[in-house]
Amino acid sequence: MDLMKREEILKNLREVLSSTGFSMTEKFPVSSSIFDILAKRDDLVLITKVLVNVDSFRYENSLELRYLALALEALPILVGERCTACALEDCVVYMRHSIPAMNCATFKNYIKNDTLPLVYAAPGGLYARIDGNTLRKLREERKIPISEIAERAGVSRKAISLYEREEMGASVDVVSRIEDFFDEPLTLPVDPRELFHRFGETGIPERAEEKDLTDTERLFFSMLKDFGYEISSFKKAPIDAVVSREEKILSEFDGNSLKERVEVLSEITDVVEKEGAIFSKRIKKERFRGIAVISSDDLKDADNLLELIEKKKKR
Repeated sequence: MDLMKREEILKNLREVLSSTGFSMTEKFPVSSSIFDILAKRDDLVLITKVLVNVDSFRYENSLELRYLALALEALPILVGERCTACALEDCVVYMRHSIPAMNCATFKNYIKNDTLPLVYAAPGGLYARIDGNTLRKLREERKIPISEIAERAGVSRKAISLYEREEMGASVDVVSRIEDFFDEPLTLPVDPRELFHRFGETGIPERAEEKDLTDTERLFFSMLKDFGYEISSFKKAPIDAVVSREEKILSEFDGNSLKERVEVLSEITDVVEKEGAIFSKRIKKERFRGIAVISSDDLKDADNLLELIEKKKKR
């Protein structure tokens, strides 16, 4: 049943993304990927994982997804129907391992209508952001002491000060009481990008040193680092690494199922409009399925990796 539901959600997401001008990857032939759809429109890159129960997304997969989102300057989103305890509510953003999660209806509103949710879930219940500038302006104009607002809202005076500085969210019940007190709307929309920046980007742990690299990866990683390139490698993504200096280059290395993975790499590079490269000791061609093949000898003589990729694609 969950498999059928998942496929139905995926189909719905593809339809809404396609109808709103996103370019996107097709269904990946690589199984057990940490995401299902990668899509781009203008400067918004989405990496979406569909799970009927969003609580089934494991922590180690969330780290990979967060690292990949940072490397591609993308927003990761989980889309599902429920968590273990309850159904996901409309217009609410949940956080699962520091990744925004929402139901299909909320995702559609976000993408199709540019409608941001008004509520986010956190330990203890549902919360909203208060428009601190408006709250302070109303309080000062009406000469109402903070203590009176705090009493009516059922919170401390310090909490009201934090709301005015927009340094803390409030429970939806507290927000409702403050809005009723002033008879004014004070709720700010919740941008999933801001949530991910606050919790997913800034709170991400440093990556552990790679201990299970293949011989090919170890060779090329060492050479690339000597040339000043940074490498973000992945074990559960449909690409092996993102190599970056001035630009980001999506990369594959010699390994199992390379033909299948290169097809996926080509598709992803088209969507995100980045260059791709295959680092290989055994492929002797200049290109493989449209992607430049870089040998260790190529790399030794290359002043600029992007220029080398362009040359190989033209040969």
